[in-house]
Amino acid sequence: MSIGHRLFIGTLTLVVILTLVALSWLGYSYYNLPLEERFFNQAHVFLKPGGIWGHGFGIIGRFIYLQIPRSIEGRELTLSEVRDMKSNIGSILSGSYKMDEESRITIRICYLLSE
Repeated sequence: MSIGHRLFIGTLTLVVILTLVALSWLGYSYYNLPLEERFFNQAHVFLKPGGIWGHGFGIIGRFIYLQIPRSIEGRELTLSEVRDMKSNIGSILSGSYKMDEESRITIRICYLLSE
């Protein structure tokens, strides 16, 4: 795994942990209230879905959700399916575009480095 990929995964992990801590610290009393009473809570301005924190948490959650590769049907792809897609792209490119040997080697090296 490359350093950039580890940094990306580490950043996403840190965001998830910080979000969980912030929600636990700020939202425990708010989210335990019945829906009808949340409007009267002081934290409602920040934690409602359109509030500063609530909207931000929604954006972060959507970004993390989009990082999961999905099929056309919407189901999550397994790691082996993602790897198969990478190898299929290399064979399709080399077969369809009559690539020279140097280009094929470059594609193979990129594939190996991404694993």
